[in-house]
Amino acid sequence: MKFKKIIWAYVSFTISSTTPALAAPDETVTVYGLSPKIVLHEIRKMASGQWDAQLARWDSAFCPGVLGLDEPFQGIVLKHLDRAARAVIPGLPATCKTKNAFIVFSENGSAMFDAIDKGLPTLGNGYDSSNVSKQDFEPPDRRIVAQLRQDRPVRWYRSTSVQYFNGAWGDASAQSAKFDEKGTLLRTTFSIVIVDRNLASGASWGQLADYVAFVVLAAPALGENFNQNSIMSLYDEGRFQSTAPSLMTPLDDAVLRALYAANPAQDAHAEQTQIAASVSNDVTLQTRATH
Repeated sequence: MKFKKIIWAYVSFTISSTTPALAAPDETVTVYGLSPKIVLHEIRKMASGQWDAQLARWDSAFCPGVLGLDEPFQGIVLKHLDRAARAVIPGLPATCKTKNAFIVFSENGSAMFDAIDKGLPTLGNGYDSSNVSKQDFEPPDRRIVAQLRQDRPVRWYRSTSVQYFNGAWGDASAQSAKFDEKGTLLRTTFSIVIVDRNLASGASWGQLADYVAFVVLAAPALGENFNQNSIMSLYDEGRFQSTAPSLMTPLDDAVLRALYAANPAQDAHAEQTQIAASVSNDVTLQTRATH
């Protein structure tokens, strides 16, 4: 695939099996004390989107691949991602062929992004994993590109396509008014995640794999800090946090389930509110079950 060729053409990877890892802490995570207001605040970061559009989700065409990482670590990342994806995406095949979600490990994340941006300036916009249409090949907004160029342990970008109620395909921004149609879906069709091996060091492979899995499936707001009860707090303040959970938490699981189960016939703001209500209910039930 063109994207994979671009990666290997521009960057030579230094693979090391000696990346520092912490001993896994206690996997029990307390999610008590999260008020509905706090949950909604977190949801708007963990399941981000344009307020007048839908939230995007993967469908059964989801097909991840890992570059720049040797075994067994590549397998660890893919195993964690596959487990999380199968819990929320219906109809995933046993195996897939056309890669559309790339997790790239590099010794220099910023140099890696520059290489990708030079070779693939659309960052996957216009790539449609359904092979129905390839529209909207415009590069992303330069402000987004500038944000992606900033040094950070993990950075990500996703492109989307709209499947309209009548089966047509087009640009998400052109037809946002049609998101009230129940058959209209905003699909994630391509994703790039870059892990800077140096800046991301400190985490265990299980932590990092679950962090990447949540990023790929939900595409949270880049550069935000997240609640300490979420695996997304692993790199708050742009650096490894030793107090972060060891794996995805009940809060993270609840967010992913609610995101993929939410009614898409509404804008992102309404979807986030629905997701927050579902997550708050889950958190309340978990709290009662432990007392």
